[in-house]
Amino acid sequence: MRRHLLILAVIAGLAGCGRSGPPEKTALRYLDSSGASVAVEEMSGGGQIRVTLPDGSTQVLQRTTTSSGTRYRKGSLSITIRGEDLTVFQNNTPVFSGRRSRLSK
Repeated sequence: MRRHLLILAVIAGLAGCGRSGPPEKTALRYLDSSGASVAVEEMSGGGQIRVTLPDGSTQVLQRTTTSSGTRYRKGSLSITIRGEDLTVFQNNTPVFSGRRSRLSK
């Protein structure tokens, strides 16, 4: 009986090796021609993203239905993602246009 408990304890201890909490979320980074960037992280559930804008501010945007690409919106701020390209709109005016970085973190 003791031996079985010891084996179970060792197995339970090994099961957690190399893990320290939930897996890290990776933000995708989009760069424009001047080197400014926007970081996008998908939130749990997939209906929202957390975006860090070039000025360092962070917003959470909700996915909306579109006929082409993926669009997220919060008030007058919206983001469209089409393939590797991302455009940020403020009051329906494009204020940032970038391409996904190959070194996204």
